[in-house]
Amino acid sequence: NRRSNRHGGCCGIRFPARLRSPGPGFADFLKRRRAAVGRSTVISRVKETGYRWLLEAGAQAAHRAARGWQKMTLFLERIISGINLGSIYAIIALGYTMVYGIARMLNFAHGDIIMVGAYICFVAVSSMSLPPLVGVLLAMVVCTILGVTIERLAYRPLRQAAPLAVLITAIGVSYLLQNLAQLIWTANPKSFPSLITLGDITLYTSASGASLRLTGTTIVTVLANIIIMIALTLFTGHTKMGKAMRAVSEDRAAAELMGISVNRTIALTLSLIHI
Repeated sequence: NRRSNRHGGCCGIRFPARLRSPGPGFADFLKRRRAAVGRSTVISRVKETGYRWLLEAGAQAAHRAARGWQKMTLFLERIISGINLGSIYAIIALGYTMVYGIARMLNFAHGDIIMVGAYICFVAVSSMSLPPLVGVLLAMVVCTILGVTIERLAYRPLRQAAPLAVLITAIGVSYLLQNLAQLIWTANPKSFPSLITLGDITLYTSASGASLRLTGTTIVTVLANIIIMIALTLFTGHTKMGKAMRAVSEDRAAAELMGISVNRTIALTLSLIHI
């Protein structure tokens, strides 16, 4: 038995030498196997980590894109709102510049006359149940009459007066209109009914749900102001009364020598800007 065990056998059975001891080849095989298993484990872990990183990077990129669309939508909404309000301010400023260029005075009552027209339209539509178009036309008529009356009673007698006297008179007329409107319609906030039935227009909708829309009020306001500006440009450049207004603005004394009625031209200007 000792001999058998010493030669790698058992119970008289003798095993081959290659099975009795693995030898250096088998150890190398085990090392290579362990190295291959280690490499495959490392590769699988790297792949798993890479996939996870790609998923996280994709989610972050999608989140940044959604936030970018939201910021862009907010930026474009502010631009549209600025164009809407800017067009309204441009029309009001156009009235100021026309009066100052022709009559050489600051008509501080210009905004108050527009305020009276808004109240007239509000009463016509809300209290009298008139159609919106009729309310707008009624407001235009009242503003025109009011502008001509103020020019005839307050500004014309001061045509040759000092500029400071005209300025104080314009401020007084402005305060008069403000207090009269407060006495008649009170100072309580009022909800103005919508006069425009045009629907909204959706320009685009992003994947995150952010949408850019143009309201019907914005579209009508901007288009109406553009039409008014073009009409005033054509009126002052191609009509007889428009050329008279430009002549009075350029040189009032020379316009009078050419037979242009300065008072009538100024009255026409004040009535025109309040329509």
